[in-house]
Amino acid sequence: MQLTNGTLLQGGKYRIESVLGQGAYGITYLATTKVKGELGYVPVKMTIKEFFSKELNTRKSDGYVSEVSSDSLAGKYSNMFLREARNLSHLKHDGIVNVLEAFSENNTHYYVMEYVDGGSLDAYIRSKGRLSERETLSLARQIGSALAFMHENKMLHLDLKPKNIMLRADGTLCLIDFGLSKQYEADGEPESSTTIGLGTPGYAPLEQGDSDDRKTFAPTLDIYAFGATLFKMLTGKTPPRSSDIFNEGFPEEALLSLEISAETISAIRHAMSPRKGDRPQTVEEFLKELVEDRDDIDVDSWDVKESDDDSSEDTELTDDATPLEEDPSEEKSNEAPDSEPGKTPAKSLNKRLLYGVVGGLLAAVVAVLCILWGIDNSEKRKAAESDQAQYLSLITSADSLSKVESSLPEAMALYDSAAVFETQYAGTRFSDLFGQNALSSSSRVQSQIDSIAKVRQQEAEEKHRRELAEAERKRRETGYSNGILKVNSIEYPMVYVSGGSFMMGSDDIEAYSDQKPVHRVTLSSYRIGKYEVTQELWEAVMGSNPSCFKGSRRPVENVSWDDCQTFIRKLNSLTGQTFKLPTEAQWEFAARGGNSSKGYKYSGSNYIDNVGWYYDNSGSTSHNVGTKSPNELGIYDMSGNVREWCRDWYGYGTYSSSSQVDPEGPSAGSERVYRGGSWRFNARDCPVSYRSSNSPDFRYSNLGLRLCL
Repeated sequence: MQLTNGTLLQGGKYRIESVLGQGAYGITYLATTKVKGELGYVPVKMTIKEFFSKELNTRKSDGYVSEVSSDSLAGKYSNMFLREARNLSHLKHDGIVNVLEAFSENNTHYYVMEYVDGGSLDAYIRSKGRLSERETLSLARQIGSALAFMHENKMLHLDLKPKNIMLRADGTLCLIDFGLSKQYEADGEPESSTTIGLGTPGYAPLEQGDSDDRKTFAPTLDIYAFGATLFKMLTGKTPPRSSDIFNEGFPEEALLSLEISAETISAIRHAMSPRKGDRPQTVEEFLKELVEDRDDIDVDSWDVKESDDDSSEDTELTDDATPLEEDPSEEKSNEAPDSEPGKTPAKSLNKRLLYGVVGGLLAAVVAVLCILWGIDNSEKRKAAESDQAQYLSLITSADSLSKVESSLPEAMALYDSAAVFETQYAGTRFSDLFGQNALSSSSRVQSQIDSIAKVRQQEAEEKHRRELAEAERKRRETGYSNGILKVNSIEYPMVYVSGGSFMMGSDDIEAYSDQKPVHRVTLSSYRIGKYEVTQELWEAVMGSNPSCFKGSRRPVENVSWDDCQTFIRKLNSLTGQTFKLPTEAQWEFAARGGNSSKGYKYSGSNYIDNVGWYYDNSGSTSHNVGTKSPNELGIYDMSGNVREWCRDWYGYGTYSSSSQVDPEGPSAGSERVYRGGSWRFNARDCPVSYRSSNSPDFRYSNLGLRLCL
């Protein structure tokens, strides 16, 4: 059951207009939101993806989603859905669909994307029959740029095909449908143990169906699909299955009959090799084969609307997720090969190649020696000259390599080869020819090693002196005293909040259910940041700045709860203090003005524009801290700018009605709380009682922190 047209989400921020597609684990809607323009608010189209399992969920008449499974599968897949949203939100590239925000409502999850209405590449190919080689190569640059960016961020697409490449109104391409995608950790392992899906027949390589080959980062999976996509663009036909190519060979005749250049055919055949080791290993390598040294291949911008019988694409989580209408020729298959074909040894520069190069030089050196000294018909003289040439070539090459520290092993190997001549002929033919004994190869290597070691020692000593000086400077300029935190001369003032009691939560009719019921909380005294943590403070501690909206006095954002813990541990190590994130209760008490509270709805006023940067006045960006009015305690930006992580786990449901003393929330959970409004949300999400949550590894451009002590 889908949400009905006209349904409002996020307090009216989004309005559902129609259903674009539905799969096994998600429904995609066309929605509108209002954006402030010169002539007032105008509706803008958006795409909203909802987690909804056909098998595990049902929907009530009010839109509320309920689980029907008792084995928590719905929860497991729901987490996969959120991971997809987080992964996509980090991929900021013109060639990848832009994810704007994620939120929870109706007991399920949603994320919002840009609406792409120019139709799919598949529809464009069908409208023209096939594309020219010139146009195909031009479009391949855009696809390759987006795919290479994904791989740089350790993400595989795993279902690349023309139906999952969309056309924007300005003619540029973007990749969609990341439901099968996997994010990989630094060690090459995927984030979860769930399968990556079998992909689409014709576009998925053999190994994608092999359950033992899914646990490491392998760009060659997408490179195969990239080559198959170009095959479809050039021929207008669905590519053959990878198993058919393995058994029958690459269908070169399908391209030759269309007068495609030999270079392009070779590159596509290379990308669609059945054995993954035979393919280009990176997108950049494939593009270099495909378009290097070609004449101008740019084409005029192209624009075609999706045909009436071709529904918009859906972004799904698993291999059996399909849009409302699917091309029968590209149905997904569960077939997998019995085994992976053997690998062809990859090309590499090894010692034998090095010796081969040296051998080639020897002949030239011999010829030079013959010209200089003349040709001696004596077999003994010829043998001596040959030995001499080989020796000189080996020594010359080794001397050159030994000047680079990383090449010392190769240099040693060549010196050892030279030592064979040195040992065998010293005092006989070599002494006759040279008038001197050969220099010791071991002494040459040791001399170079000693020289490098001396330089390294000097560099290490200088680095140690600089580190000691920097540590002393930081010690003098870092610490906490009289309510002022200093890190490398960056100051962060803390406001004293005297202990007391207050009524936590809200019974306002507009308040969300998790803000109820109102209950009494008593707190001990503490200190809390006068401002949200700024980018300059974060960078002083961490040495980097993850924020999307850069500015030293702007709040740091795009940081997860886990990131905040790393920041606080480093800060405490520098200062010897015990800074923490505030608890929910500490945050709300301070936002209300503590014992000086005047009962305002927002932090410091009943009028949000006076105290907060939010959706209507922010211009869709964060602002320098402290530029709006403070609250009763002199604290800034607790009703806007960025949301702020708190220490507590989030407890699903409503508050307890009982009184509490210094509460710290549930003892365990799956999501952490964050508080306050932000530049991204409307006034309904800015009151001092507003609360929300997300997983500890979630990051977004409107999510930061404030320190507590």
